[in-house]
Amino acid sequence: MSLSSGIPGSPGMNPLRLQYPQSLAVYDDYAAAQKTVDFLSDNKFPVEHLMIVGTDLKRVERITGRLTWGRVAAGGVLSGLWLGLFVGLIFSFFVDEDVLAMILSTILLGALFGLVWALLGYALTRGQRDF
Repeated sequence: MSLSSGIPGSPGMNPLRLQYPQSLAVYDDYAAAQKTVDFLSDNKFPVEHLMIVGTDLKRVERITGRLTWGRVAAGGVLSGLWLGLFVGLIFSFFVDEDVLAMILSTILLGALFGLVWALLGYALTRGQRDF
């Protein structure tokens, strides 16, 4: 039986030494780090395992994966669906007839609205940030 210090790790290792995250590069500004992650993403590197960490713990950005037109469209449709459902439910308090049709139509319009705005916003970035 051995005494545990409460710090995970194998015996004999320095418990304060971090194995992860490991620094791949050091940049002078955020834009340069962002440009590198964008380059890696464009070349199909699995960026979902990367982080951009600012100095003095001012900023930590976890990269969740490559951003594609399909992901942008799906996210826009889903957020639009929720917005449409919310608006439809609010409107349903003020109408007496055909509430279900009104809720379904606001959901549909919300999905269309979310899709258009998400794709427009992504197009305006011109691929500078597809991660």
